[in-house]
Amino acid sequence: MTTASACGLSGAHRVKWRNGSTLRYHLYKRPSARAAKALDREVFDQALAMWMAGGSGLELVPVDNPAQAEIRVMFSRSRGRWSMLGAEALDITNSKEPTMNFDSRLDHGSGLLAALHEIGHMLGFRHEHQTPNTPLLWHESAVIDHYRAASGWSEAYTRRNVISRHDMARKSLHPWDRKSIMHYGLAAGLIAAPSDWQDRAVPAPAGLSDGDRAEFLAWYPPL
Repeated sequence: MTTASACGLSGAHRVKWRNGSTLRYHLYKRPSARAAKALDREVFDQALAMWMAGGSGLELVPVDNPAQAEIRVMFSRSRGRWSMLGAEALDITNSKEPTMNFDSRLDHGSGLLAALHEIGHMLGFRHEHQTPNTPLLWHESAVIDHYRAASGWSEAYTRRNVISRHDMARKSLHPWDRKSIMHYGLAAGLIAAPSDWQDRAVPAPAGLSDGDRAEFLAWYPPL
């Protein structure tokens, strides 16, 4: 295995880790108030193992020193839930700054799904509802109003995370995968088209989909 680095490709692939990399990760520890608790660590490692099941060209290794880690995970309620996208984590060089944050603990019903989603971003995967191949068209004002009321998001943030389409969601122009862990669950009344989804809710994902596993192995096949 080699030190973690970007694959050096352009476009959507610029966030891809070089296959064969070793990614070192650190979950901040006490005495910090933003530290992971024991159950957070268990759930995070469980989610990581689910992504890695079946083999991969990446190796992920926990480290005690955040200065040695490419991935640093914090738990701060005030900083929202997010992750840097793939190798863009290398742009954050201050070891006191996270590359991923959770705004709630992981030891609850949706904690595992939250960890799976953010680890997907960590691996370089974008939101599935924003893939170029999604058939979804939006009631844009309703979407903006919904996320402002539900999450306190600005219009710009909602456009960036829900409405706008990416140049490429994952490795290939694959069919829309509404079961992907990288898809948001969507409330009723937000979708304008296609007709078979108009004003319907999209259920929240229940875990990694077959498409998630296939795309992960396409990007990071075992060596």
